[in-house]
Amino acid sequence: MEKSNSSYVGCVVQLDLVDMSTCIGRVYTIDPETKNVIICDVEKQDYHLIPGDAILKMKTLEPHNVTNELYNFDDVDQRYFSELLSKSHPGQCSISKEKLLDHFRKLRIPVECMSNGDVVIAGSVTCQEPYSADSCSSSNDIILGRIQSLLSEVTE
Repeated sequence: MEKSNSSYVGCVVQLDLVDMSTCIGRVYTIDPETKNVIICDVEKQDYHLIPGDAILKMKTLEPHNVTNELYNFDDVDQRYFSELLSKSHPGQCSISKEKLLDHFRKLRIPVECMSNGDVVIAGSVTCQEPYSADSCSSSNDIILGRIQSLLSEVTE
């Protein structure tokens, strides 16, 4: 990405991806840390999260034009993005909830599903979507470290 990340927001871009495919859409946002890009498929008015490590090149096809907005980003339902970001994407170390539950049950470690989607492991570690070692938290650092280690075995 030759320009600053924020200069792409609102532009129609073509993303050349590591799997040799391309993706075209209007940039909604770019995460400055991970370089993940959320683009709007203008024709379908649908959003896609493209992992930053999957992008080889970003080319501007149409500059941002405030008077020619093809989709009103202010109307975006934030729940949609929560679901989008919680899905597993290539290059990310996350697993499905079912796989997490199966792994810990096979190890005979108690797991409990909460109504908000969180999983409580061993009664003291809470794991949130996208169910990776980084999404775990606990007040007990020793148990947290052990559970994260066990979880990283599944995501490798």
